[in-house]
Amino acid sequence: VAASFLFQNLYAAAVSFGLISLILGFALQAPIASFIAWIYLVFRRSYLVGDRIQIKGFRGDVVSISYLDTSILECSGDYLGNDRRSGRIIRFPNSLVLREEIINYSGPEIPFIWNEIPIQVAYTSDLKFVEECLLEAAIRDFNERYTEFAIRNFEKWEPAVYFRINSFAWMEAVVSYPVEPMDTTERRNRILRYALPSLNESPDKVQFPEGALR
Repeated sequence: VAASFLFQNLYAAAVSFGLISLILGFALQAPIASFIAWIYLVFRRSYLVGDRIQIKGFRGDVVSISYLDTSILECSGDYLGNDRRSGRIIRFPNSLVLREEIINYSGPEIPFIWNEIPIQVAYTSDLKFVEECLLEAAIRDFNERYTEFAIRNFEKWEPAVYFRINSFAWMEAVVSYPVEPMDTTERRNRILRYALPSLNESPDKVQFPEGALR
């Protein structure tokens, strides 16, 4: 603008301003998109610090949300076969939330997800006894937070057991239960510690596949 007044050439100033704006807009396209996505996150609250999320193959617990990027503490990953934290920090630009779907495992409205454990049993097993043992183990592991939540929504979040055919030699008894996203591995272990001793104490009612039949 100063140059245009000095040289009395408003057309040249407008062209120069347009070119500069075009260059800056192209150069700052990614940061501007990430900043707009940050504003979207502030109002939409798709995820908050502490939530476990998954986006474009990345899965972990949100540790920080800045103006331009989000940092998550990875869970699972390349070196783990469970849902525990791997220790690696993943940072991705906020603009990713405008292009990819976001899976939030631990939102404020529903703090639980469903998980299940399959156990192989023979067709000759007492299925009712197996069901009772698995349900007892799943209910026994309830914590106080779940108990308070389940009082209002117990019919929707009640553990259940179902059976499915896996092969000609054996079948699977599957216990389905709600769990906090960050407690999936530990709760699976606790349920197995409760259920397996009860099942093993009654070999006349529960037969497990052995050897080549497994």
